[in-house]
Amino acid sequence: MQHHFLRFALFSSLMLVAQLGLAEQDRNSATHSAISFPNEQALPYLDRDAKVYRTPRAGEGFRTEIFGEEIVVESRDRRSVDAWMLGLQYNMHEPDDRTIFPIGSLYFWRQPKESQLFYANVAGVYNDIFYGEQLPDWGNYQYALAFRNFTPPAPLSEIVDGKRVRDEEMYWGRLQWSAGIGYREQISPGYNDNIFMVNLYFEPGFLYFKRSRKAADNLVTPSDTVELGTRLEIKYDALERNVLWLAHQGFATGANFVYGHRLNWRDWGLDGIQHRAGNTRDHVRFDAYALAAGGVPFIDSDRHRLLGTVHVGTGNNLDRFSAQRIGGGVNPMGWDFSSTGIPVLPGASVWEFYPEHYLIANTEYRWEPIFFSYLSLHGTLAWLDPVRNVDGEFKRKDTFYSAVGGRVATGFLGDSMLVVDMTHNLNVIRDNKRGGTDITFFVVKEF
Repeated sequence: MQHHFLRFALFSSLMLVAQLGLAEQDRNSATHSAISFPNEQALPYLDRDAKVYRTPRAGEGFRTEIFGEEIVVESRDRRSVDAWMLGLQYNMHEPDDRTIFPIGSLYFWRQPKESQLFYANVAGVYNDIFYGEQLPDWGNYQYALAFRNFTPPAPLSEIVDGKRVRDEEMYWGRLQWSAGIGYREQISPGYNDNIFMVNLYFEPGFLYFKRSRKAADNLVTPSDTVELGTRLEIKYDALERNVLWLAHQGFATGANFVYGHRLNWRDWGLDGIQHRAGNTRDHVRFDAYALAAGGVPFIDSDRHRLLGTVHVGTGNNLDRFSAQRIGGGVNPMGWDFSSTGIPVLPGASVWEFYPEHYLIANTEYRWEPIFFSYLSLHGTLAWLDPVRNVDGEFKRKDTFYSAVGGRVATGFLGDSMLVVDMTHNLNVIRDNKRGGTDITFFVVKEF
């Protein structure tokens, strides 16, 4: 069953990409659009030694010199973007069986005119796809369609204090479709991804389950079920981004209000008595985020940036199938319109926690030694209630986490981008001790 649904999720995602992906228009034309794009005048010269230096923004063209050689970066119309990302996370003092975790996805963005918007993160096991269109006479109002899935091909064992809970290991996944109405408009500073959007969705979905061969013999899995729900989504992005699409200046924020009801639900767990259906049949969840990027106080230079993010979430009757998944890896920190809202706990393993409430604050200092390379130092403070082993019993427990790390983001071979991040989390539990480190690296390239 699990493989059937995985194939179905992939098929649905790719069909949406094919059907909703809008044809790429002439990149040198902004006809019928009020969105700001680089002009066609002679490319300006970027003087890297100028007393007043301005970091080039994403999409802007310019000329410069490196080691006596002239470098020309052409203007880029970002209304149409196709990119791939491939990398891995390496955990030291890792949770059970999670030394190396591969990561990869495809990214698509289409906005040929203000009335149409399509974007997608397609990773197969996880996809997030959106299409919105403002019909004639609708003004800034739109209809919105979306599809999301979480369909890992392998059975999942939850991690509790760094150890896998094999007894309740199972295959499980979610397919979720969304249809709704909303409001969308372009905002200052006027780049094509500077958008304010509000959507109200009706969300039918499907949850499926199958026990793993390594699970306990007396494990009763949840029942496959249709899930009906609603979601209010808010996104506001007023960020300027640099040539590697890293947030450089501005502000972004957003929130989600979610309600879900499972039609066919039963007690599940060991002997079917550990997890009561009545406690999680109906659930609500709220999550929000904010990001700010700007200069460093008392340093009047575009080469030095200071960023901060806050992610907060809470809910009621949440379980491992409905809670917000939080884990490690590189914090998106505003890399694109759709990913800024993803909460990340640096130094943790991917998907490690599913708290009922959380508060995560990140800060980052970034230095630009040259226009295509950026060095960062970052720190994290977090408070959440993961499932912990409390005197031999699994219970949610409020826990404080802190992490420090560094990152390199630079232009790489073949006009790609390389990111290497190393973070140490002082409070994750590994081998009955506190502390764990993750190294994440990946390459991103447009195609």
